[in-house]
Amino acid sequence: MSNDPVGMPGSNLGSGTSPTVQPIELEWRRMHPFSPLLRGGLFLIVIAGIILTNLRDRVFELFFDKDVVDAMGPNEGDLIDYLATQKLLIWALVAVFVVIAAIVGISWLSWRFSTFRITADAVESKRGVLFRQHRRAPLRADSERESAAFAARPCHRAHRS
Repeated sequence: MSNDPVGMPGSNLGSGTSPTVQPIELEWRRMHPFSPLLRGGLFLIVIAGIILTNLRDRVFELFFDKDVVDAMGPNEGDLIDYLATQKLLIWALVAVFVVIAAIVGISWLSWRFSTFRITADAVESKRGVLFRQHRRAPLRADSERESAAFAARPCHRAHRS
């Protein structure tokens, strides 16, 4: 039986030489399923704001008494009233459904083609459906970067009298 630590075959801790370390190579993995939602979150907030602004009177009628809503001024009508009078409400709902389905489909494709992996040397990511991008961020600094980091200014300066 050897003096090797448990689970570390091939290590030479007892012999005075440096232990051999196996680099961890992880396979390519997909991003979290909510990552497209986080990237497009600002767009969704803007769209929700536009919808709420256009439907302001209807939202106020849900939460406030009719006297309070009437005191705010005349109802100018909203998009739903216009679509109902023009008999376009069904077509508008179909258009909204198609747009939502397209956004979900594009987000799914974006998620499906976004992968990453972490190696001993770098963090890498691949993304893109039509135009593929492969980005790599090294984890270890080059010798030039390392020496530049140590050649920085001192943390404190001498006090002038």
